[in-house]
Amino acid sequence: MVEIDVKNLIDNGPEKLVMAINNAINSERTKEAFEITKVLRTFIFDSPLKAEISISKSGSPVSKISGTVKWIGDRRDGKKGIEIFLDSRENQKPFIIGIDNLESAKFNSEKRLLLISQVPLVCPVCKGIIKPGDVKIKCPACGVVAHKDHFLEYLKIHGTCPSCGKRLSTKSKK
Repeated sequence: MVEIDVKNLIDNGPEKLVMAINNAINSERTKEAFEITKVLRTFIFDSPLKAEISISKSGSPVSKISGTVKWIGDRRDGKKGIEIFLDSRENQKPFIIGIDNLESAKFNSEKRLLLISQVPLVCPVCKGIIKPGDVKIKCPACGVVAHKDHFLEYLKIHGTCPSCGKRLSTKSKK
């Protein structure tokens, strides 16, 4: 077994995905043991596992981040999918992967490589692609994601969300 499709496993949270990865690696007779530590519903990788997360538009890659997987866990926002923390030069924070923006997900057991391709998020203000590592903000009313600077500038001028039109304030409540 060299490459398996794990797209449908991501929607069910981290446990099924990590177990599929573990089974695929352990079925390879020539590889050293694969070790993980489970803390609640987060899996910490004690053995090296690489990942590439790319964003593709119409089949062409827009951006890609590669690194070593440190942990995979449940999404903190309560939605279906996973959060994956990659240790890479470009990024030191978790990526949220959900079925809503997932194009494909494959695992290559021979290379110990998780390949995830996402459909790009588009900023509702500038209409540009929001890349991994971009500073983002979410509308508290509708949840639309935008470039933080663009969203805040739009809010400053119009006083509303660029997507849902709900009146918002930049002042914090005490």
